[in-house]
Amino acid sequence: MSTIPPWLWALVFGIPAVVAWIFAYSRIGLVVFIGWVVYGFVTMDSIPALARTGLARYRLPLQPGFQQCRIVSLDCEELKSLPIAHLARLNADVFFLQGLANTNQTYELAWTLFGNKAAACQVGSCAIICSNGELSRSMSIPSMEGVIADWIPQRSILPIRLVNVRFARNEGKMNFLLPSQWKYYSNLRSFHRMQMNSLLESMRIRGSRIGNLPVIMGGNFNASPHSSIFRQLDDSLIDVFREVGSGMGYTSASAFPAIRNVRLFVTSPLLPQQAEVRSIPETAHSALICDVGRGK
Repeated sequence: MSTIPPWLWALVFGIPAVVAWIFAYSRIGLVVFIGWVVYGFVTMDSIPALARTGLARYRLPLQPGFQQCRIVSLDCEELKSLPIAHLARLNADVFFLQGLANTNQTYELAWTLFGNKAAACQVGSCAIICSNGELSRSMSIPSMEGVIADWIPQRSILPIRLVNVRFARNEGKMNFLLPSQWKYYSNLRSFHRMQMNSLLESMRIRGSRIGNLPVIMGGNFNASPHSSIFRQLDDSLIDVFREVGSGMGYTSASAFPAIRNVRLFVTSPLLPQQAEVRSIPETAHSALICDVGRGK
């Protein structure tokens, strides 16, 4: 299932083994249960990030000429008003926002945060807000909510391709006792694959028309990082949180199961520096904050 992490499957499959161990005194059941527990821990996406918790304070200073920008991705679904004060404290250079219904709200937020130097664009419910520089004409993505735009940061001649997406979400609560739910999740996973194909094709078309640029791609993928839909991604796309993140990384902590569905990817020559997940008041999702650097 695209929305179910492997550790949860390991827990479900380990229940019969632990029952056999406790009630039937089966050593085989114990061995099988231990095997599922080990598998669950190994496949947890957050273990490397947990090991890096607290190391951010020991970072080395940036090299001369090394530029860094901060990217924040947040799903603003079901928000009556944007938490502008909390967003301002994040000191972001670029915001990837999903779930926005009002375009005027987006431009008002851009003006409030960055003044007349701000650049913003929105397609559907996905918006990109930059603190400075210029944004090219935006491009929509068929069959899904998403926007692609090229950003030229201030004091830089190297454009960066920004891609903000929001995959289809689960419309109801999980109930594995109903056969209709299993069919629904199977259809959802197939639809996610189609959306991923559409995303990659749109990026290919953009590259063939304008040229290939360094990419920052993010948004709410509404899927576990271990989902099969991500096998379609090229190895050049680096998962920033998996590479340098710290903490659990769950961006949907209020839902079950908690997963890291908001993600950010970068391509060379962009280099991920650090990443963390921070809760925002009154939001159902947490914000993913990533620092990305590159030479001049």
